[in-house]
Parts: sequence; C-alpha cells; structure tokens
Amino acid sequence: FQFRFRTYGSTEGNVDVWLLDYVTVREDGMVPAPEFEEIAFVTKPSSFLVEPWTAMPWPHFVLNQNAYTADEAVTVHRSFGEGSNSQQNIGLKAQRVDQLGSVNEWTPPAGNVPNNAVSGLFTTDYVGETNPVPLFNPAISGFPTFHVSLWETEVGAANETNQDGVTDNDSIVHVQTFQDYYAYDDGSAEKAWALDGIGGELALRFDLEQPDTLEGVMVHFTPFFDDATPENFVLKIRGEDPDNPGQPGEALQEQFTLHQPQYFTDGYDQFQTYLLDEPIAVSGAVFVGFIQEDDRINVGLDKNTNTNPDYLWYKFPSTDWNASTIEGSLMIRPRLRVGQGSLAAVSDPTPAPAPAVFPNPGRGTCLFDLTSPSFVTIRDASGRLVEDLGLCQEGRVEWNAPEPGSYLVEGRNQGGASWTEVWINQE
Repeated sequence: FQFRFRTYGSTEGNVDVWLLDYVTVREDGMVPAPEFEEIAFVTKPSSFLVEPWTAMPWPHFVLNQNAYTADEAVTVHRSFGEGSNSQQNIGLKAQRVDQLGSVNEWTPPAGNVPNNAVSGLFTTDYVGETNPVPLFNPAISGFPTFHVSLWETEVGAANETNQDGVTDNDSIVHVQTFQDYYAYDDGSAEKAWALDGIGGELALRFDLEQPDTLEGVMVHFTPFFDDATPENFVLKIRGEDPDNPGQPGEALQEQFTLHQPQYFTDGYDQFQTYLLDEPIAVSGAVFVGFIQEDDRINVGLDKNTNTNPDYLWYKFPSTDWNASTIEGSLMIRPRLRVGQGSLAAVSDPTPAPAPAVFPNPGRGTCLFDLTSPSFVTIRDASGRLVEDLGLCQEGRVEWNAPEPGSYLVEGRNQGGASWTEVWINQE
C-alpha cells in the first residue's frame, strides 16, 4: 500500500510552509491500540542570551557574561495519553562544536520532578531548574558555536506506568552562535516584511554592548512571490536622534554603492553580507538598514521572536519616521570587525605587502608565508567569517578549507598594516 500526502498552497517562495512530523506504521497492529503515555518537547528556547539578543560577538559577551546570559530558558512540552504524566531527571549541556572539547554539563539531582502529574501543554524553565553558572566556558577564545542540549529521562511515574520516554522526543538542541554580528532573529523566516512604496527606508536599531567597527550589513532576502533580484538599494547607517531618543538620526556615513538582493538555492534562511563603502567606528545605538530605489524588497521575518515594535523604524521620502507595528523580528544583522585591533587602524587601514597564497587554485589546503606576526581571518565570498586564526607567528601558515569555493585571506600585522588575498579551493 502507499501513503499520499497533499498540500495546497502557493509555490511562489516562502509562503505556505508545513512540516510532516512522523508516521508510525506497524504490521499486525493491536486493536484496540495499547495505551500510550509520553511527554515530548514542542518548542525550544529561541536563545540562551538575555532578551533581545539571539546572537552577539563572543569578545563582547565574555566582558560581562552573567549580564548577557539568559536567566530563564522556557521550553514547551506536551503530555500525551489518557492520564497525567511526570517529567523527571531533566538535564542540560553546553558543548562547543566548532572545535573539539570545551564541554560544560549539569544534571539536576536524581529524582527531580519539576512538573509532576501534568496533562496537555506545560512549560519547563531549564535554566531556572538546573542553574548552570556559567553556562558557557569563559576561558574559550575565538568565535565559538555551542550546542545547548536539553533532555528529560523518564515519564509516567504519576500514573504508575514508569514508562521511559521515547528517544526521539525526550531531547532537543539549540544552536547558540557567537560570531561577528548581533541578531534579534532566530535564523528562520516564517514570513516576509517589505516596504510598499518607492524610496522607502528601513532602520533597525542595535544597542552595541561595546564600541567596535561596522563592516557591513547581513540581510536575509526571503523569496516571497516577487523576484527582487533586479531591484537596487543603498545601505544606510544612522546614529540616534539626540532630540528624539530611540529614533534614527543623521547618517554616520554616506553610502553610494548600489546593491541588489541575492537569493540562495543551496539552503534555507541564508544571509548575504553587503559591505559598506568604508568601515565605520560605532558605539552605543546604531541604526542599520537600506533605502530601496523602487518598490517592495522582501526581507525575512522571524515570528518566533518579537523585537520589531521596539527597534524597527521606517519612512518614505514624504513622511517622518514610524515605528513598525508588525510582530516579529526582521532578519537584518550588523557585521562587526571584532577583536581586530584599534578602531583607528580599522577605519583607516594601512596597506601591507600581501604574502602569496599557494597553491592557487588549491585542493583543500591553503599555504602562505608571513614575514611578521599577523592577525589572520578567513572569509567566504559573501564576507561571512569562516575561521579566525588569531595571531599567527612569522613563518608558514597552513589552513584547511571546509568545502570548495573562493575565500578571502585577510591579515593585519601588529603595526596595523593590512592585506587581503583571494584563494580558490577546488576540492
């Protein structure tokens, strides 16, 4: 026999999205079916950082990680079955996954039952119950990515079944990133947001926790009915209006480069980085966004978080600034040059002789010889940080690429002089 699943909706991009969870099929199944008692995860926390952040640079975070780590992490669960069930022996673990090691793990005392004899939907605060302090190892350096795992090991004691949880339902993982950007969104676009009018401008406010240098703006342009690839826009970076705190003020630097939305076909919810004409030293409140030349450029809208009413502003050539009333979080992020030295050196970089990268094209391994100690980073063709090599000593440096493609090898010596080389990996 066969199953057929049909969905009715639009195929014009990120419009009608649905998920088939799982189907259980058993040969010679019992009639009536045996009783089923289970507790399963429904949703995970959108972040383990304090609101409104879902991501921030690690060097900014570790300066005051107790203030930036969430003091609660609420998950939603469902208790299945005819009777009530108990949730027992919950646990939490934070493990760095971009490098080996650096594991932090906490488990509550055996027999801990934060939710006893529950039916239907209920919540659990994993941070409040386990009190993991610190959640992330402060001795870590670089730009780490963590998997924060949550689990429950037993259910059913309330109705005397003492049934073990179904393996696929009793754990869930949240990916917590600490890269070179701030974010309000959780990385998934459930809807789209756009300005309906020629010359519309949007500005998303970010209150930076530390002074830094703004290099560009990351945007997820989501496919939604109209293909906006031919449309032009110009980045706009503003400070705060001193007469109207919280609102966009004057431009910090005029931008002249015309950009176009870029869509991705090799994955979902991906971001494109659009670099500024020149890096800008920023601190405190900064507004990042763009002015559209024509009409409607759809940006991804995360509906699992809701920061738009507090941080998103828009205007048209004949209007004043207006606060957005659409719930959700716009998928725009400021990309910073974090931990790369003084702002003066970044804002007015001095060129330096670039070492030859070889073999070019290469097959997996990139080599180059440094004539002086240098801070080295690797970025992909879109400007996304791939790896921070930190301070590399004089001599030969070897780097292994994770996948084929073009990479920017960027270096800056301790005197502030910088260089950039393009390397192509064919394997």
